[in-house]
Amino acid sequence: MRELSLKLENMCLVGIFFVFVGAPSVWVLVVPKSWEVGIQENRRLEVAPGWQEMLRNPREAIVRLERFYSDHVGGRSFLVRLHLWVTRQVFPELLSNRVIVGKNGWLYYAGRGSIEDMQGRIHLEKVRLRQMLGALEVAQSHLESLGSRLYLVIAPDKHSIYPENLPEWIGTPKGESRLDQVLAEARQYPSLRLLDLRGVLRQKKGHKLLYFPADSHWTPLGAWFGYREIIHVLRCDFPLIKGLALEDLAIQEDSPVELGRDLTVLLGVGDDWPTGKAPYLRPKARLQASWKVYHVEKDGQSRLVATWSAGDKELFRQKNLALLDESLIFSSVPEASFPHLLMWRDSFGVALLPLLAESFRDAVYVHLSKGIDWKWATRYRSELILIETVEGNLIRTLEEVERATGNEGWLPGG
Repeated sequence: MRELSLKLENMCLVGIFFVFVGAPSVWVLVVPKSWEVGIQENRRLEVAPGWQEMLRNPREAIVRLERFYSDHVGGRSFLVRLHLWVTRQVFPELLSNRVIVGKNGWLYYAGRGSIEDMQGRIHLEKVRLRQMLGALEVAQSHLESLGSRLYLVIAPDKHSIYPENLPEWIGTPKGESRLDQVLAEARQYPSLRLLDLRGVLRQKKGHKLLYFPADSHWTPLGAWFGYREIIHVLRCDFPLIKGLALEDLAIQEDSPVELGRDLTVLLGVGDDWPTGKAPYLRPKARLQASWKVYHVEKDGQSRLVATWSAGDKELFRQKNLALLDESLIFSSVPEASFPHLLMWRDSFGVALLPLLAESFRDAVYVHLSKGIDWKWATRYRSELILIETVEGNLIRTLEEVERATGNEGWLPGG
């Protein structure tokens, strides 16, 4: 009797083993494909090697096949989604060290020292601040002698506009934010043209969503309020600048697809995180600007990615706006009285560019990741230079300005 019991136990164990081994293959054959969608990962999944590659380098091909099987094994996406769902319900704070899970389903970016900044725990040395602001003042003065006006525009971090949805553990700030420290020290440099957009966005935050709940960026409507403030300030030096009114644009509520869910990608939850609807903009009338978008490779070679002619409203669609995060972009409007713009910007500039382009005869937009080079001002004879940076990257941008100014030999001892 005992031997029979042991045989049954062994048969059960063997059966369980084969069930677990064979389950992924059975899953692929019988489970609908719809169960496998909805996972966005912050890496590219392995691709199966071809026959030629397997014959040429079998050892490497075997390694790739193992990675391919791990990435595409049956039921993997379902299990990942189940794991994320359980973690979200029980331990939401463990989802990612780069994303903060806030109240009401809101997500916040935790990189760039954001948590410490929210808590007021970052102290900037005044000596270092004076060096960076002094370099900005020197650059502004030299560029003005070349016929260019320089402005530094600070796009607010999401937590600066919507702190009410931060989790309780963030607590009350113990000191000033980095931006507040910079602006306090900047009072010693009254000639600097610094534009802090926090005030106008805080004032307008009851007017639909100005930031995406599941993304680190502002919505197109939030960008429009920032754009309107930028145009208002620029008219002090360029009174002929024309700007778009909100009445020129239709506000359409839509679900974020290409824009509005970067934090869900960092979490790896994709469509499983509710994003709701956000306000996007569509022009009512024919626009004037034409566009050329280039991708700049690491070797410096440029590749044309997209073009739009004047009057093409398709630019405002999410999938096309996403292309505006490329390295080098040109826009032009056939209006001789408009000034020429050179703009360094980050990803917050994506929603600004279609609005700004209507106000400038020719404009060049360079991604800040490519660095600042003041020679561009003379190359393109720019009357206006904008540097747009998100609040969390302000110090890094000031350091880049200092580096570029030193490269020109404009700093003392340079």
